[in-house]
Amino acid sequence: MRLPSTDPALVRKALDPGVRNVFLPRVEGPEEVRAAVKSARFEYGGEPGDRGLGSPRARRWGLADGYIATEDAEALVGATIETEAAVANLDDILAVPELGFVFVGPFDLSVSLGHPGEIGHPEVREAVETVRSKAVAADVPLGGLGFDADDVDEKAANGYQLLNLGSTTGALKGAVTGWLDGYETDR
Repeated sequence: MRLPSTDPALVRKALDPGVRNVFLPRVEGPEEVRAAVKSARFEYGGEPGDRGLGSPRARRWGLADGYIATEDAEALVGATIETEAAVANLDDILAVPELGFVFVGPFDLSVSLGHPGEIGHPEVREAVETVRSKAVAADVPLGGLGFDADDVDEKAANGYQLLNLGSTTGALKGAVTGWLDGYETDR
């Protein structure tokens, strides 16, 4: 689930009803990532985390055998790297304990770098490559957008482990466009 902000309270609210993976949008630095990851854990770094057992689901199932350990092991918090500040702070973001993954957002990154929509611009490509190479070197799972079969193959060969291969709206547009081809109204 892509959250609307990095607010730790939103992380907790998303995980309590059963979401397993959350994306933090537009992160800027390690402090907000660390706070969000800590909010997803009952135990974090050998100390109490900031997760609670407040929702009805958690109250009903929170005391089930292994629930807390399973939640801490399975819930993933990932950071979307889509700003110039995030790229500048990438080493520190990647060093956040228990960060589940990073996902590079080239379109928003292009805006942040002053080249809106130009994901092929050299500066944007360099920033994307910085995220890729540093994530792979830090052994943090890396995600990104897959634009076509060749792009997906290339990214998979270069360390990407999570690829967004399309969208529901894109699939719907293709289906509806096909249905409407040649259709005329009697207006």
